[in-house]
Amino acid sequence: AELLRADIESMNLDNFVVSALFGTAVVGAYNLAYNLADIPAAQVGEQIGDVLTPSFARLDGEARRAALPRAMALVALVVFPLAFGLGATAPTLVNTLMREEWRSVGGMLAVLSALSITRPVGWIIGAYFQTTHRSRAVMWLSGFRFVAVLGAVAGLGHLFGPLGACAGVGIGFSLHALGNVAWIMREDGFGAGELLGGVARVVIACIPLCAAVLGARAGLAAQGVQVRGVGLAVEIVAGAAGYGVGVLLVAR
Repeated sequence: AELLRADIESMNLDNFVVSALFGTAVVGAYNLAYNLADIPAAQVGEQIGDVLTPSFARLDGEARRAALPRAMALVALVVFPLAFGLGATAPTLVNTLMREEWRSVGGMLAVLSALSITRPVGWIIGAYFQTTHRSRAVMWLSGFRFVAVLGAVAGLGHLFGPLGACAGVGIGFSLHALGNVAWIMREDGFGAGELLGGVARVVIACIPLCAAVLGARAGLAAQGVQVRGVGLAVEIVAGAAGYGVGVLLVAR
């Protein structure tokens, strides 16, 4: 099951779909935006998921069950602000660090950042499935994600253009996360609030982050500040402060 899962994840057929729909220039920007958007999930969330597998295995049944919602909330606490922050600062980030020909990456990055919000949910539940000897569930859900992502990218790309294809990635990974949640709720009897309550609070805590970034951008524009790099630095600081406020209010 793990070999099949790795094969499915390594295919990157979404690039072929985007290339077929829009050509090589667009797929280059899409691939760059995807790789940037995937950084929070791949470089932080995936590493935590790798550690959780042996950690879950060392726990007995009840302790393992209690650890799953807490692990999901704690991973969200670390990964979600990176994903939301990357999406909120995307236009300024691209305008600051990239040449003119890559400016289309900004909008794509803002939309694709959703994948780093939904991917960790599937990884953590997948780690739980592996430690409870349910590799077949991991295999089927990975296959479902493969179909969902490609189908959404092709369908929304055809209807709404490159940004629609980017939205399709987020929708595909969201469907995969929901599939994992539905599967484990049905088999293990988790309630929605029990499993996702902590994750939902972290999502709410990210709202002030996004509001602070957008407010800082609007404030700098109103003041006519156009010094290269200043806008990005101010948005990052404002977003961090906004997230701190959000955590203190709703995600202690």
